[in-house]
Amino acid sequence: NKILITGNHDSRHLKREQFRSRFKSIKYGYYELETRFNGSTVLAVMCHFPIESWNKMRYGSFMLHGHCHTPLGENTYRKLKLIPNRKDIGVDSKIDHSPWEKQDLFNTILKEFKSDAV
Repeated sequence: NKILITGNHDSRHLKREQFRSRFKSIKYGYYELETRFNGSTVLAVMCHFPIESWNKMRYGSFMLHGHCHTPLGENTYRKLKLIPNRKDIGVDSKIDHSPWEKQDLFNTILKEFKSDAV
């Protein structure tokens, strides 16, 4: 059930059916997904690039992005401002370069930001 939010390195890969077939869905650049987590409905705003202000950010939504190639264990890239509920979840944000599972992702976000939004 993987969703790919395309970015600036994906155009050549998207030409190959073998690559495209790995994903349940491919979204071009930006996607909003309402999902259930711990009994609550959560809005996940996803974009390849980090966004400074996103839909419902003051109401507990999450901004999930890639692009920055954030070194493991760091919350910022160069001078990227640390903003609650925004997280780099790009392919290189995990040691094994695997996609995030929804449960692990939201648990990690809640632990990092100690959010009571969910």
